[in-house]
Amino acid sequence: MTEGILECNSVQINYRKYGAGDEKPLVLLHGNGEDGRIFDVAAQKFAEGGFTVYAPDSRSHGKSGKAPLSYADMAEDVRAFIENLQLEKPMLYGFSDGGIIGLILAMRNPGLLSKLAVSGANLAPGALKFSFRFGIRVSHFFTRDPMLALMLREPQISPSDLARITEPTLVLAGERDIIPQKHTESVAAAIPSATLCILIGEDHASYVVDGEKLYRTLRDFFV
Repeated sequence: MTEGILECNSVQINYRKYGAGDEKPLVLLHGNGEDGRIFDVAAQKFAEGGFTVYAPDSRSHGKSGKAPLSYADMAEDVRAFIENLQLEKPMLYGFSDGGIIGLILAMRNPGLLSKLAVSGANLAPGALKFSFRFGIRVSHFFTRDPMLALMLREPQISPSDLARITEPTLVLAGERDIIPQKHTESVAAAIPSATLCILIGEDHASYVVDGEKLYRTLRDFFV
């Protein structure tokens, strides 16, 4: 694994690269409050399988530069990241906020990716389960954390937006996710070439934190 920094959309983006070549590029996008290290185990497994894996830290996360937070700007960061590295039609997986970013990236840049996988992604703040959303509101009241504020005001994605996604897409969620299953089903239904997979026994992040399980979950789709 090596680390680097790129200026993307006027923000310094730190990233980790796994694998020595340029074959089968795969970009992994983490969730809110995390950084690309969450994918260390899965990324190494993909690299051992011949992929070249890139795990950037989103703006204001990890070692990347501080900047105002919006999903649209973060998607533009990823577009610039892909172009700056001259990655040709990479595959992309996004978890939670990373999934939202992946959806926005794909619907605004048809043909940029070859495949897209997202998990635990919602189309609007109101789609989060009430108990989780209430907890965010309470935490934000006391902390005024901009990362929490982001989840309370965004995203605002419509089914017609998702209909513009042209890539083969895998839509994932845990059986006990913070996103209701019906909402995840509606995300998959709105994307023309999407496949839905509900992971039995998993919550929002359990299969992501378990890097081996995440690798097994995504491997067949990205091969």
